[in-house]
Amino acid sequence: MDSPTHQPLPISSTEAAARYGFTNDHIASLCRRGKIDGTLAGGRLWFVDEASLQAYLVKTKKEKEQRSRALS
Repeated sequence: MDSPTHQPLPISSTEAAARYGFTNDHIASLCRRGKIDGTLAGGRLWFVDEASLQAYLVKTKKEKEQRSRALS
């Protein structure tokens, strides 16, 4: 018997902000701009795919390091 694929539950933008040191508004902005995967619920609260947020953070960290090397 095949076991179902485990999909992690999305976290609220408030929880994502607290875990990763951002404001709720910044997380919402990333969702609105399509930088991370999120779903708007109730008109104001976003639910974020944490893996998408982590991938975004890794990507931006690499880009920052590349810019830093290019400028040095």
